[in-house]
Amino acid sequence: MPKVIDHRKRKELIVKTALKVYDEGGLKEANLSRIAQECGLSRTTVYQYFKDISDVFNFLVKTHTDRFFEKYTSEEWSKGTFYERLVNIINDVVNTEDTYSTEISRFMRSLNTLDIDMDDIIRHRTARLKLFLSRLIRSGIKEGSIVKCKSNKVVDSLITMIISYAFMIAFFPKRRENAKLVVKDYLDQLSSEKS
Repeated sequence: MPKVIDHRKRKELIVKTALKVYDEGGLKEANLSRIAQECGLSRTTVYQYFKDISDVFNFLVKTHTDRFFEKYTSEEWSKGTFYERLVNIINDVVNTEDTYSTEISRFMRSLNTLDIDMDDIIRHRTARLKLFLSRLIRSGIKEGSIVKCKSNKVVDSLITMIISYAFMIAFFPKRRENAKLVVKDYLDQLSSEKS
């Protein structure tokens, strides 16, 4: 009987290993051959999943943004006022960044040395999430739980804060609590009850 392979898990193993190899040996060690060796897979198998190291990091961003979007559009996350939903989502993103701080730190450090256009990747991968948050904010304004504001500008600010928080985790971990307070204060300003 042929062996059943979970391709998603295999790709995630390759990505985790790539981050580890990069963190231990830098860019010169972070090649697919070395990653294959560390994973216990053949080089050919790894190349079936990824064409190069940039492709690995692109997959990492895609996987996490897809998971966020699927999670936040589920029924479980549709309870409470629109303001409460927004706060819960942003807090969950920040808490998830805390949970995966080691991986995020490795990823952020890798961006300094890899020739990857992360602006384009992040803009593309967060487009659905930004649209979802914008709709949530507009609905909150109509509902009266969120103050009148320009939803697209608020979403841009929130995404910038989330990315900045990841940056803080990677480079200034002692300042992460200050960054959390900035996010909380910003969210508080959006509440119609607190204004």
